[in-house]
Amino acid sequence: MYPGLCNGDLVIARPCPAAELQPGDIVLALHPSHPQLLIKRLDHRKGKGWWLLGDNQQASTDSRHFGAVTDERVLAVVTAVAPAGYRRLRPS
Repeated sequence: MYPGLCNGDLVIARPCPAAELQPGDIVLALHPSHPQLLIKRLDHRKGKGWWLLGDNQQASTDSRHFGAVTDERVLAVVTAVAPAGYRRLRPS
């Protein structure tokens, strides 16, 4: 598992069917009550959705604040990360 993402990092993501998502995946998801895009890590299934956690738990707004996110709000899974300033991608 990679450490948290930093401002300026580039992520590449692809749509992923809900059945293929796994705990530990980094995903792009819509906030459940705001028009905001989130990048969070899937922790576990909760009912018909996912519990999302940020890697920096002391400063992250995640499912501990807004609850589980439905499958429909999980838009894509991150497949590669390029740290700010680097040109090569690494798999997530």
